[in-house]
Amino acid sequence: MAELHPLKKYRAERGITQAELAGELRVWPLTVSRWERGERTPRPKDAMRIAVHTGISVGELIEAGGGVLPHRDSCSIGEPS
Repeated sequence: MAELHPLKKYRAERGITQAELAGELRVWPLTVSRWERGERTPRPKDAMRIAVHTGISVGELIEAGGGVLPHRDSCSIGEPS
């Protein structure tokens, strides 16, 4: 049996829905769903917010998403605010 995605495990332990977690992280529920299914890996800024909020390490999130970070152009790291 496949291991649960860290976010799904976090939600199950707390009894919260994807929509509730999405609200806490300020992302769309569909985004949480895609992360949990391994269709997407959180962008670095989202991964940091998830790590701070949930205690799940950025490394765990990247590994659960297939070990690939999103392309640099799809995130704002390193760009002026």
